[in-house]
Amino acid sequence: MSYANGFTAVYRLENVAVDGAAVIDAIIIGPAGLDGRLIDIMTTVISATTVAVAAITVGDATVTDEYGVLTQAVASADAIQNGMTRGDSEIIPADSLVEIGNDGGATAGDVDIVVMIEWY
Repeated sequence: MSYANGFTAVYRLENVAVDGAAVIDAIIIGPAGLDGRLIDIMTTVISATTVAVAAITVGDATVTDEYGVLTQAVASADAIQNGMTRGDSEIIPADSLVEIGNDGGATAGDVDIVVMIEWY
């Protein structure tokens, strides 16, 4: 397949707690046979994130931030953030499992997370 045949998928996770390390969602698998590329990670704060930053990660089972990470700043409700840092791998291999996780750095807080991946 080529980039000309690609499409962007948006994955939204609601009310994710950022005060405990966890794999948030481990069910994203791209369309059969298509590689992917992480475009961005965005958050909207639902309840204030406090004391320390948390990292929202997109990776695989062995390297949680393989494709990218967004450092969720300490913020009040309704704050919006994007601008991830790209991970070591730019290409998500076809038919692989993509995990969205959180390092649990904040002491409290909930966010909505949006992950955009281009599949081609």
